[in-house]
Amino acid sequence: MGKETFRDHFRDYIEGERNLGRFDSVASKPAILSREMSRFFADKILRRLSPDLVPEAEEELDDCSFDGPKDCGVDFLSRQGNRVLIIQSKYSSVKLSQEKRHEPSDAFESFSTVLERLAQPDKHAMSTRLREAAQEIDWGTDSFNLRYITLSIPAQNARACEARGVAALSEYPDIGERSSLELYDETQLNVALRDAMLSQSAPSEPVRILFSKDENQSPWLSYEDDVAKRTTYVGRVSGAQIASIFDQHRSSIFALNIRNFIGNTSTNKKIQETAKNTPTDFFYFNNGVSALATRVTVDDKDPRVLICDSFSIINGSQTVRSLNKAKSNPLKDVQVLVRIIEYESKLKSSTQAFLDNVTKFNNTQNSIKISDFRSNDRVQVSLREKFRELPALQGKKFVYLNKRTGETDKKSIVIPMEEFTKTVHAFLFGPDDFSGGTNYLFDPNLGGGYQKIFGSELEQQTGITVSRFQELAGAWFLCGRVRELWKSRPEADREHKSLERRWLVYFTVGQALRLAYEVASLSPADFSSDLAALSNPSWLSGNDVKSDLIAKAIRENYQLASESLKRAYESAEKTEATFSHRNWFRSPNTTAFVESQLKSYTFLLKGQVRLFLLRK
Repeated sequence: MGKETFRDHFRDYIEGERNLGRFDSVASKPAILSREMSRFFADKILRRLSPDLVPEAEEELDDCSFDGPKDCGVDFLSRQGNRVLIIQSKYSSVKLSQEKRHEPSDAFESFSTVLERLAQPDKHAMSTRLREAAQEIDWGTDSFNLRYITLSIPAQNARACEARGVAALSEYPDIGERSSLELYDETQLNVALRDAMLSQSAPSEPVRILFSKDENQSPWLSYEDDVAKRTTYVGRVSGAQIASIFDQHRSSIFALNIRNFIGNTSTNKKIQETAKNTPTDFFYFNNGVSALATRVTVDDKDPRVLICDSFSIINGSQTVRSLNKAKSNPLKDVQVLVRIIEYESKLKSSTQAFLDNVTKFNNTQNSIKISDFRSNDRVQVSLREKFRELPALQGKKFVYLNKRTGETDKKSIVIPMEEFTKTVHAFLFGPDDFSGGTNYLFDPNLGGGYQKIFGSELEQQTGITVSRFQELAGAWFLCGRVRELWKSRPEADREHKSLERRWLVYFTVGQALRLAYEVASLSPADFSSDLAALSNPSWLSGNDVKSDLIAKAIRENYQLASESLKRAYESAEKTEATFSHRNWFRSPNTTAFVESQLKSYTFLLKGQVRLFLLRK
């Protein structure tokens, strides 16, 4: 792990996952390289360390990427909830001389004033896409996370500028308190990459917690709940010990935390200042650290040490990372309140409900990535089981990932939970952005997207039914073929803005089929039944006449959907006085434009039914 480097992984990302050709040829185009470097940092590092900062979908990452002369120093801009992430990247080759690798003195300082430019679009040359993105920001309340990443050597004044942070704006005097400004040089990028790779799983070895000694008293208090089979340990741990634990295990100790370090915000700076300037007050001013462990034992050699298996901090990552940043100062006088909850690791619905709630209620002040709460419920576990039971495709078994992970298995066909859920919802009901985004999608309550897809609360407790699984799996495999067609679309279609996001393409293909069934006087039950027939992936192999006919029918439906989307977009662009490209992908009204265009192709829809009638 220690030898992993940002440069090497970035090169592999360009040539492999992004398929942009040889790295050296891309490196000759600075604007593209900066955009891709920022995208890589967001995708492979921040998505793992701070997942609620970065959008999930691939095309949304592209939508957040900017390059060109009117980018105002922004290579990547994303607004998730009320948090805005802005990244600027600078690349330099190791082949350059030391002198040429040094950045100009104003490079980082210019980036530190990017909010001033974005907040005043009329005073600065700005691309249309960037202007639209800036207009979505709530300048009075949003928080800002500014990341400057560079493989050059930062100017001497850069660190002083970083320490000063974001300056106040005349209209928003408190914006500095709502902002963090961070500079990553090559060493820090390497550390961040390795940290991100560790963050997806709990520590592989037990974590040792050394509690502070109390004269004539136990170093901790314990409370046992015999009914729930849980034990809680509470005590004081020195700040130096907290910093040492992080140094040893890095972000693996935050595996169950729904949000990692959010940067040097004013709150985290105050944590560091208290640790440095008034260490004896730290215990009283700070809420401390809460963690979970599947097994806790007392060390035979030192009764002050608790040995914790599958240790994960669920609240307090800001405290831990801030203390680690402040460790250049002695932290022996800093005391931190630590609570460790030992829980029964055997998977039960009640255990999962407890983990969901204890994580949620310990993070009420944080932005919650709600999909994490669903990862171990009965629906997700049963999906994993049922995909495992499907026949292999070209020698590869299907693996449903109900938990976020940084690891991939090249010998299997991987199906990520969030990708699966967003895809089937888009195909059956429309993109989740039309209804409230990811929070809506994974809301298990009545009215939430989770019930809409997976069934009522009672059904969720027993796991997904066979019939519902088959329908959803059929939709997933069909959309997989649609995605292949979408990714290989001709250049003219790539330039058409209506086809930027595949979620709307999935919905339009699905709606074309639903209308086809309606035209053919077939019921929604017929549609569901025929869709379920595609849950057996054997048709994906393309080795027989039936597979070829299904592939042809999907291609025809995709072409029909593409033409309908292009017409719907152009119609909205002409008729809506306040048309916004971004809002078009988020407005429920878009479905009406799409349906209207599809219905104009009624004479074609009858033929589309043969996709599912082939099996009869």
